[in-house]
Amino acid sequence: MKVALLTIGSEILDGRVVDTNSAYLCALLTNLGITVTGISSCDDAIPDVHDLLSHLLKQAACVIVTGGLGPTSDDLTREAVASFIGEDIVLNPASLERLKGLYAVRQRTFDPSNAKQATFPSGAEIIPNPVGTAEGFRVSTSEGAYIICLPGVPRELRAMIDGTVLSMLKKEMVVRKSPIFEQRAARIFGLPESLIGSKVVELNLGEAIKVSYRASFPEVHLLIRGVNQPLDVALGRISAALGADHVYSSDLEIGMPETVVSLLTGSGQTIAVAESCTGGMLGELLTTVAGASECFLGGVIAYSNNLKRSLLNVSQESLTNHGAVSHKTALEMALGARLATQSSIAVSITGIAGPERASIAPAEILAPGVPVGPEKPVGSFFIGLSTPEGEKSYRFFFSSSRGLIRKFAAYKALDVVRRLLSQLPEVADDIK
Repeated sequence: MKVALLTIGSEILDGRVVDTNSAYLCALLTNLGITVTGISSCDDAIPDVHDLLSHLLKQAACVIVTGGLGPTSDDLTREAVASFIGEDIVLNPASLERLKGLYAVRQRTFDPSNAKQATFPSGAEIIPNPVGTAEGFRVSTSEGAYIICLPGVPRELRAMIDGTVLSMLKKEMVVRKSPIFEQRAARIFGLPESLIGSKVVELNLGEAIKVSYRASFPEVHLLIRGVNQPLDVALGRISAALGADHVYSSDLEIGMPETVVSLLTGSGQTIAVAESCTGGMLGELLTTVAGASECFLGGVIAYSNNLKRSLLNVSQESLTNHGAVSHKTALEMALGARLATQSSIAVSITGIAGPERASIAPAEILAPGVPVGPEKPVGSFFIGLSTPEGEKSYRFFFSSSRGLIRKFAAYKALDVVRRLLSQLPEVADDIK
């Protein structure tokens, strides 16, 4: 089964809006075993829509159209599709009453122009919108193909996919006797993509199991797909080859922050953070997870030495003799955060994110008289870990841009906590 995508709207073409819908739909369709033959975009113009529908339907049995279902004069998707299949636009009374009800509930005035969203090509199958005003629709062409039209608002589109379109596509696959692919996934942290690929090749999983990789910094996402294949067995072999300390999730929706929060809440433990070079990024990653309030108590962003001393009780001796970027300072930052918050665990990050050596003030970053050099180059960072059992610190180096160094450091700190909670081997990079 083959499907093409068409996004409609000048805001896509002039860069005001990034088309995230197509990426979402491609992943969804591919997971079902549906081939996406093309992705096209055009302006809100009926001739342009006609041209692209004609082109795309030569390659696919279905075109999913997104955008152009609003109430304004430039929203022309319904008119363009109706004229393409040779049907008139008609008002659907039930949809009109639904619209008026939504406006009443939201205490908004229903303008007559809004009735446009209750009109559809004659004979169209209406696709409900559980979270917005613009309902979608499905129509068939004279050649037996069909067109599915959905709003461009991502939240509405996804709700309609889950509620109606997904089952619609699956039924069509049964009718067309299309094989349904199954998929398994692995999120991997701490191994380069090339090494992962080499190890998987050595397993000889067979040609019927398709393996694909996607670098999603700072992780690698691995997918295996097949029809009537032992995918669970294959994923188990891959995880064993790469190591449980690197393969941390088999669900692409569950990333490192979700994993750490789940481990913390599951064990009844709490966490606090102390950050320097990451500037709050570690705390932000944790608090993006729903339910993080059960385990995340808070954090301190101590960029200057003065705040390291006053808020985290880092000693002047450590700053003078070892520098702000050091094992000693990382240890004391983590301990200070744990004692201040009374958390079960505290983790700290202090490092040199760059981008240039000249931009770094040695008095704030390193011990006086110690320049940024071979021992502590840009990209060096230390992670401190404090628990009631004691403190540990870890030194790492990642040579890249300032933004990527900071992100890598935040994820590395999460991984240190994950390993502790999962009783996995510690990171072996210069443990002190």
